[in-house]
Amino acid sequence: MSCLIFTGMKYLLSLFLIMALTSCGNHTNKNANAPQDTVVVTAVANRAAKLDITLLPGTWVSVDDPKSTLIITKDYYILCYAGNDNDTSKYTVSHKSCADSDNNTDEYYIFLEEEEMCYGVEDVSKDNLSLVYLERGNMLEYRRVK
Repeated sequence: MSCLIFTGMKYLLSLFLIMALTSCGNHTNKNANAPQDTVVVTAVANRAAKLDITLLPGTWVSVDDPKSTLIITKDYYILCYAGNDNDTSKYTVSHKSCADSDNNTDEYYIFLEEEEMCYGVEDVSKDNLSLVYLERGNMLEYRRVK
């Protein structure tokens, strides 16, 4: 649970730093007293709202390593390497963070039940899938196999 909190904190800190760096300069702002984080929170919520999670099922190949394949079925998340089925796990997709939390978020999470692993869904389309392995924070990019 502490890893998820730390990852979330890193994400928020990164957003704060980007906002702080881009707001520097000699310009006047008519809404100088308006909260600056409102735009960022709205952008994150809008991105998650646009994701069509029904596009998750399919066979995906890693952009970084073509030998690494991910198969997502209705019930199973299957990691394969060089054609071998390495890890098969039941999974759930929800708006609840993978930590033991009852709080809903605007983000989507994939939780692998047997491995107790958690991924954040950054993007999913008919051709592309981007996941963040939350324990390490690394981005995993996939292309759908046609």
